Amino acid sequence: MYLKRTAAVVLLVAFTYAPRAARAAVTGAIEGTVTDQGTRKPLAGVTVTVTSPALQGEQMEFTDPSGHYIITELPPGEYLVRFYFSDKNVDRPGVFIQADKTLAVNVAFPLEKASVRTYVIHEKAPSVDVGNTQVQTQVTNDLVRNTPVRGRSYDAVLTMAPGAAEDEVGFSFNGASGNENSYLIDGLNTTNAAFGIIGSQLSLEFIGETEIITGGYNAEYGRATGGVVNVITKSGSNEFHGGFWFYGTPLELSPHLVARSGESVASSSRTKYAFDGGFDLGGPIVKDKIWFYVGFAPTFTTTTTDVILRQRLANMDPGPTMGGAYAGDLDPKVTCPAWLDKGFCPSLPAGYALQQLPDQYTRHYEKQINLYNWIAKLNFQLNSNNTLTLQYIGSPETQSGPIDGTIGASAGPTFAGSDGQLLASRFTNTHDVLAHFISKLADRRLQLDVIAGYHLEEQKLTPNGAAGGNDANITYTNEMGLIDFRPGLTPCARTITAAGNAFNPCPVTSYVDGGWGIVDHMTVHRAAVAAAAT
Repeated sequence: MYLKRTAAVVLLVAFTYAPRAARAAVTGAIEGTVTDQGTRKPLAGVTVTVTSPALQGEQMEFTDPSGHYIITELPPGEYLVRFYFSDKNVDRPGVFIQADKTLAVNVAFPLEKASVRTYVIHEKAPSVDVGNTQVQTQVTNDLVRNTPVRGRSYDAVLTMAPGAAEDEVGFSFNGASGNENSYLIDGLNTTNAAFGIIGSQLSLEFIGETEIITGGYNAEYGRATGGVVNVITKSGSNEFHGGFWFYGTPLELSPHLVARSGESVASSSRTKYAFDGGFDLGGPIVKDKIWFYVGFAPTFTTTTTDVILRQRLANMDPGPTMGGAYAGDLDPKVTCPAWLDKGFCPSLPAGYALQQLPDQYTRHYEKQINLYNWIAKLNFQLNSNNTLTLQYIGSPETQSGPIDGTIGASAGPTFAGSDGQLLASRFTNTHDVLAHFISKLADRRLQLDVIAGYHLEEQKLTPNGAAGGNDANITYTNEMGLIDFRPGLTPCARTITAAGNAFNPCPVTSYVDGGWGIVDHMTVHRAAVAAAAT
């Protein structure tokens, strides 16, 4: 009997405090107190309605004996809050609701006798969230359109949050690693289940706002010790709306490569060109009852990688001008740039860069990345107390060419000389399906909130064939040279210097050239159902 009572209490507590999980991720709320302007006493029975282009129909509540009201499940957008009592109306326009925020809209009602009148309150709209103490940054669609960002997917705006930075695997919030975050799209967890990184890509054109929570979030989010990213997609409305777009990146300049001690191979990657276009369209199927929103946005990116082989100069032995240090890496044909500080240049020798082998020994590789992003969404207003949202997002991607991490660097932090690559095709298939049902029962005193969804990621890595050379990655403790792997590369042949020392003009410590590498087929997926009551 004791166990039964304990289970009942735990279940009641869970249902009482759980609903913020769904509401926080997708919608906002308005609450406040209505008082008599003359006596400052609370007014009961005041009718409060909210309307917005983002809301199907209108939502209505009444103030309780303490004059308090609360209206939940409001999609992000600009609202008109209207108060009715006796023969007077008070309007509060320009209230901007954001996801996971509760705004306080309080009103002092004028009750002196008069004919029917409407009072419009013109003052700054409330912006303080009175519903939680989260540390969060709201990135709206207007902010994105007026601020330069580095990409076309929602990950491009994440560094706008204070304390955010990119790390080796993703995004770090307040010092946490990129594997410790949680990524939600309309309440569905789309975090990669295997590595904890971003699982689904979504075009910025399909997003209404992005909420970045970096601290103070409640336990209902779960599975995150870093930050929580809430992405809220656009929806239809009672008016048809949409657009077409096209963005292009025609080129990216190449930086000068910095020589690494003990290596003769360097690589540099850049965007050769990138462009994306697309469209979106939303509107009513039945006004105030059924809305739709669809969009399609393909992105095409070509990157180029130059793998440059440098050769040491054999005729430069240690001398007094170099303080006895080995000077074999210097190239006398490279001089100090005219724009460099003249006080710095005299301290450099005439040549201060590694000599590069002729162009026929420099290899050029290209990688093609094609991303196809789409969204389809339906909003149903079943009646004033029941709503249903159905949504499907797809973002398959193909890559062909050198796979990341195989040119110029090994899997570890040590620099790896590589004049080759793993040529492969990578196909990533990502899909998200979501159903979200909200119901208000018992004279709107009980609210049920149910989210059910499925997230799928499938990745296939298929080699395109070997470019020759060794299988994958060979590391040597002693200094090796490119001549050991490519006998026909005569400029890299070992010689004897003027001092009688053996000279290796093209040293490498690790070498990658073609080969089969890793053949990989990985599938990760998550099915989730969250039910809450308050």
